[in-house]
Amino acid sequence: MAVTNIFVTVFDFTTWTVPRGLPRGHMAPPNAILHAKHKKNIQGFLQDVTLNPNKLTLVVDFWRKHEGL
Repeated sequence: MAVTNIFVTVFDFTTWTVPRGLPRGHMAPPNAILHAKHKKNIQGFLQDVTLNPNKLTLVVDFWRKHEGL
């Protein structure tokens, strides 16, 4: 018996709501809320790098060594 998922994944960056009836723990498709959070994180990162460009170099160097690159 095939199981059908009634929650179709649609990327809609204009909606500010979560799909109605979404089961607890089920991931919702990206929407304006997630987009705004990501944009805020990216802006904070860019501000940090602007204030201290060496920090980015140190982090990249650390992870390259950690990953054995």
